[in-house]
Amino acid sequence: MNINPIEKFEVTTLTSLKILVNQIENYSIQLKNSKSGNHLTQVILSDFVDLTNQYITIGDQEITKLNEEKTINIYEIELLHYIFPELFKDIVIIHRDVFLQLQIAQYKKSEEIISNETLYTHFQKSKNVLEQAINSLLVSINEFQNSGPKTKKNITKTTLKIKHQKNPWYIYKEQFSTGLKQLIEIKNSNIDFDKVIEVFKTIKNITTHICVDNKKEIEVSNEILQQTIERIKNIQSINQINEINSWIEKIISKKDISNLQQETYTKTIETEIKNLKEINLPVATNEGLLQKRKIDFNKSVKKWLDYESLPFLIEIWDTKTTMVSFLNHSLLNLKSSLVLAKNNDTLEAIPSQLQTLNEIQSTLSKNSVEQKASIAYIQNKINTEFFATKVYSKEEFLEVSLQSSITQYASIKGGAFIRLKNKIKHFFNDFSSKYEPYNYSENHSRLEATIKCINHRMYKESNAHYDTLFLNKNFIGDLFLVPRLEAEETLSNNVSLWKEGFNQSTLILGNHLSGKSTFMEYIAKKHFGKRIILLSVDTTITLEGRKFKTSYDLKEALQYIKNHLYNIKPLIIIDDIELWRDEKSSLLDNVRATIQFMESESDNAYLMVSTSQAMQAHLDKRLLFSNAFTSVINLSKSSTKEIHNAVLLRHGAAHKTIVYPDGLPIPSKQIKKEVLKLSKELNYNIGEVLQAWTYSTTVIDNNNVVYQEKDFMFKDFFTSEEIIILKYVFLYKYIHETLLKKFIGKQYIVYQSALKRLINTKILIRNNSGILQLNTVVSNDIYESLKYRDITN
Repeated sequence: MNINPIEKFEVTTLTSLKILVNQIENYSIQLKNSKSGNHLTQVILSDFVDLTNQYITIGDQEITKLNEEKTINIYEIELLHYIFPELFKDIVIIHRDVFLQLQIAQYKKSEEIISNETLYTHFQKSKNVLEQAINSLLVSINEFQNSGPKTKKNITKTTLKIKHQKNPWYIYKEQFSTGLKQLIEIKNSNIDFDKVIEVFKTIKNITTHICVDNKKEIEVSNEILQQTIERIKNIQSINQINEINSWIEKIISKKDISNLQQETYTKTIETEIKNLKEINLPVATNEGLLQKRKIDFNKSVKKWLDYESLPFLIEIWDTKTTMVSFLNHSLLNLKSSLVLAKNNDTLEAIPSQLQTLNEIQSTLSKNSVEQKASIAYIQNKINTEFFATKVYSKEEFLEVSLQSSITQYASIKGGAFIRLKNKIKHFFNDFSSKYEPYNYSENHSRLEATIKCINHRMYKESNAHYDTLFLNKNFIGDLFLVPRLEAEETLSNNVSLWKEGFNQSTLILGNHLSGKSTFMEYIAKKHFGKRIILLSVDTTITLEGRKFKTSYDLKEALQYIKNHLYNIKPLIIIDDIELWRDEKSSLLDNVRATIQFMESESDNAYLMVSTSQAMQAHLDKRLLFSNAFTSVINLSKSSTKEIHNAVLLRHGAAHKTIVYPDGLPIPSKQIKKEVLKLSKELNYNIGEVLQAWTYSTTVIDNNNVVYQEKDFMFKDFFTSEEIIILKYVFLYKYIHETLLKKFIGKQYIVYQSALKRLINTKILIRNNSGILQLNTVVSNDIYESLKYRDITN
C-alpha cells in the first residue's frame, strides 16, 4: 500500500528549529560580551564551533527521520535542509574571514605596525560585522516562521519538493565542516608564525642595537678629538706635555680596531636564522577557499639581509676601523711631536699641531655625516620593510629585485661596492649559500679548467657528421621524434575540449634544450595541419590572404589576428615569449596583451606559449602569469626511457657500432647505464643528454664510434658581476653591450670587463646579428651555478 506523501508530515511543532534558534541567541549574547580581539577569537573557536556542530547534529537527525519515514515537520525540513543552510554557510564564511583578520591584526600589533587603539577599533568593527550577520540570520528565521498560514496546498507543494528533489543537506554539511577545518587550520598556524615573528624581532633588535652602538662610537671619536684640541689649545708650559701624553696613551689603549662586533653580529644572526623554516601559511580568503602561501623564511631572510642591509653594515664597520686607525695614528703623531717639543724645550710647534688637528677634525666630521647617513638608511630599511607580516601583502615577500641587487648599493657607494662584496664573502661565507662554491681553488686554475672543458665540448670537425645527428634540430625528421605520451595526451584532451567550444590555452615550460619547440611543432602539425600562426619577432604572417609584418609589439600582432579571425580557428604559437621586448614594448606589456587576448579569444584561437621555468617564476611574481592558462605542460624533464630511445634513434641513423677504446663493442646494457648516468647528471633534460653524448664520442673509422668519458670539469669561476650578467641572459635569452649599459647605468664600466671575460672564455657567443647568447655547451652548467648561488628566482 502506497503511503500518502502527506501522512508522515506534520506542521505544528518546530522542536529542532527552536533548539537551534536558542543556540544562536545564546551565541549572540556571547558575541556582545566579547571585550577584545583575543576574547572574540576564543568565542569563535568555542561558541561558534559548538553552534555549527549543533546545527550539523540537528540536520543529521532530521535527515535520518526523513530516510526512515518517521513523522517529521515539513517546514522544519525545508528550513533546516533547503533554506537555512545557504544563509548559515555565509555565516561560516564570515566567521572564518573575520577570524583570519583578527589573527593578522594581532600579528601586526606584535610587530608594532599598528597601535593598541587601531587594534581595538579593528576588534569593534569585526565584532559588529559578526553581530549584524547573526542578527540578520535570526530575522530571516523569524520572517519564515511568521510567513503566513500553512494551507493544505502549501503543505502538499512543500511535501512533493522534499519527496522528489535531492536533499542538499550533505553538500551543505560538508561545506560547514570545511569551514570549521579552515578555522582550526588558521589557529594552528599561530605556533609556527609566532616563532617567525620572534626571530624577526630579534634580528631587528640586534641590528638596531648595532646601529645605536656605532652612532655612539662615532660621537665618542669626535668628542675625543675635540677634547684633544682643547687640551692642546690650553698648553701654557712644557710641564703640561707629560700629562697630555699620558692622556693620549690611555685613549689609544681603549680604542679597539679588531672589529669583533662584526664577527659577533654574524654568528648571532646565523643562529637566529637557523630557527626559521618553510611554512605554509593561510594569508587570505576567497569565498569558500582559504588561500595559503608557502614561504621559506630561512631563504628569504638570508637573501634580504644579504642585499638590503649587510653591505651597508660591512661598509660601516670597515670605515669605522679605518677611521679609528686614522685617529690613533694622528694621536701618536701628536704625541711624538709633543715629546720633541718637550726635548727642545719649546712650544713653537703647537700652532701647527693645532692646524693639523683641525684638519683631522674636518675629515672625521665629514666621515661622521656619511656614516650616520648609512646608519639611518639601515635603521629606516629594517624598521619599515623587515616585517614577517609582509607575507600578507600582495607584493612578493621580502622581494629583492634583480635591478635592486645590481644597482641599489652600487649607485650609492660607487666602486666601493666590489670591495665590500669581497668583504661580505670573507666574513659571511657561512651566512648565505650564494657565495662561490669553489673557495678552496685559485681563480686562475678554475678558469683554466673551464676553458679546457669548453674547448673539448665545442664542435669537432672530425666528428661533424655524427655530432650533427644529435645537435642540429632542423635535421630531425619525424623518424627522430620520441613520443612524450603524457604531455601529448594532456594537450590532445585540451584540443578536444577547445573544438567542443571551451576556452583553452596551453603554457609549455622547458629549460634550454628540453625540446619544447620541437614538441610544439609536432603537436601543431598533428592537430591543426595548416591552420597555424607562428608568431615571432620581425617576421611576416599571412591571415585570410592578408600579410602583416610583426615588430616587438605583441599587442599589435594579436590585435591584427583578432580583427581577421573570420573563417578559421587557428593555433597561435608564441615560442620563447621572453624575446618579445625592446625599448618601446616591454616584456610585461606584451605578456599582459597575451593574457588579455586569451581571456577574450581563446574559444576562437588556441594559444600555445612557451618559456623557461625561470621566466615563468619571474612573471608569476608580477602577473600571476601561469594562472591565465588552462593547462601548463612542463617538458624540462623526460623519462629515462624517452632519453634512451632518443640516443639510440640518432646513433642508429649513423650505422656505426659503439666501442670501447680498445675496440671491443659496448654491450647494450652498458650503453643504457651510460645514458642513465648522463640523465641524472643533467637533470633528465633530453636535449642536454643528447648534446653531452657527443662530448664522449669520437668517430674513429667508417664503422665505429669510441665512447670514453673525458675528465674535463666545468668549474664556477664567476665573479659577482659576471653572475649578474649570466642571470640576465639566462632569463631573457640574450644581451649586448648597449642593452647592458642601459640596464646597469653608471656602473657599466665595472661590468664591461666582466662581459668581455665571458666573451673571451666563450661562455657567451656572439651571433651574426651581434647579439650575445649562452654557449649551448655550458647552458646546464650555468643553470647549476645560478641554482647553487640561490639566485635562479
